[in-house]
Order: sequence, then C-alpha cells, then structure tokens
Amino acid sequence: MKKIHKFLYVGVLSTLVDYFIYASLIYIDLNYVYAIIIGYLSGFLVNFVVSRKYVFDRSKIQKLHHEFLAVLCISIVAIGINIFIVWGLGKFGINRYISRIIAIGIVFFFNYFARKVFVYE
Repeated sequence: MKKIHKFLYVGVLSTLVDYFIYASLIYIDLNYVYAIIIGYLSGFLVNFVVSRKYVFDRSKIQKLHHEFLAVLCISIVAIGINIFIVWGLGKFGINRYISRIIAIGIVFFFNYFARKVFVYE
C-alpha cells in the first residue's frame, strides 16, 4: 500500500504539469484531443523519471529503453481512455476542464495497476 501512496504523490506532481499544459492549450483554443496528448505526454515524462526513482524499486524489464517503451505503451492506452472519458462526459454537457479532472482520477488507477502488473515488481 505504501507504493500506491508514493505513486499518488508523484501523480499529483505529474498531473499538475499535465493539467497546466492541457488547460493552457484549451485556453488558446487548441483542440482538446491535441491538448490531452501534449499535456499527458509532458506529465508522463515527469512521472516516469520520478516514479522510477522513488516509487518502483525494481523493473521486470532489464533495459531502460525497453522499460520506457513499456510505460509509454501503457500511457498511450491511458491517453485513449482520457480522450474517451472527456468526449463521453462532454456529451452530457460537462465542460472539458471538469471532465478532464474526472478522467485523470479514473486513469490514475489504470496507470498504477498496469505498471505494477506489466513493468514493475
């Protein structure tokens, strides 16, 4: 349980990076799909570096670039989930700022458990 708490703290940091970039891009009228992708990938880079150092002790994958690609693949799926949630909630009239916050909360658990199962011990 201690790892998920550390992952939560790292997630808050990377989410702040992600959401700030996302909100800034939405503010300048960039399409929300592109804003999600750019924001998420920015947060992903922060999350990968900090999680690797402070959350997960050992990787199941020996080579760093393979580990990075595995986590990137999980993150690409997470981007798709984010886009789907924001799109779906938009159909119910929820604005893109609020729907993105909801999506981030849901995707947090997907990210943690997918990394725990597929990448880290």
